[in-house]
Amino acid sequence: MKSLSFVIAIGLVAFAATLANAQQKTNVCIIDLAQVFRSHPTFNQQLTQLQKEAEAFKSKMNEQRTALIARNDRLMAMENKESAEFKQEESSLAQLAAKLDVDARNQIKEFAKREAELHFVTYQQIQGLIARYCNDRGIRIVMAYQKNEVDQKNADSIMRWVNQSVVYNAPQKDITQPIIQYLAQVTRTNQNQNK
Repeated sequence: MKSLSFVIAIGLVAFAATLANAQQKTNVCIIDLAQVFRSHPTFNQQLTQLQKEAEAFKSKMNEQRTALIARNDRLMAMENKESAEFKQEESSLAQLAAKLDVDARNQIKEFAKREAELHFVTYQQIQGLIARYCNDRGIRIVMAYQKNEVDQKNADSIMRWVNQSVVYNAPQKDITQPIIQYLAQVTRTNQNQNK
């Protein structure tokens, strides 16, 4: 009859073999997507261009608001507040201010939509590159994480760090830099083909 310790030892060996086999089949890697986005050559150019357009629009809106304020100051300086001219100018200013407000809100929505679309298209491109890279190397799962260091004086930073999904990773399981290099290579190839 086999001893209990022998049976337990055989069970532990079988469990360890099963666990090792499962680990070999489940090849999990991680990636810092924020760093990949920051390193993306065309994404950053397009985002910078969009930000410049938004700043130019903001400047234009401020100029128009300043002009409306100046017109309103002139209106308030008029002595006869009951005159038809005063009432007509007051009505005109109210309409212009309302139109300016509507135009500003619509343009802000448009900028937000364009920025979201830029992020979406770039994410799809990055996701496709990650899929190709992983398929070529037998990687089955990729988890996103941020490897920024925690700011111990900032409660939000601490909570983001404590609540992140990846608690530990072996450095060779981080595919951030290979994906950034792969992205740069693909971008250069596409640019050369478009010339």
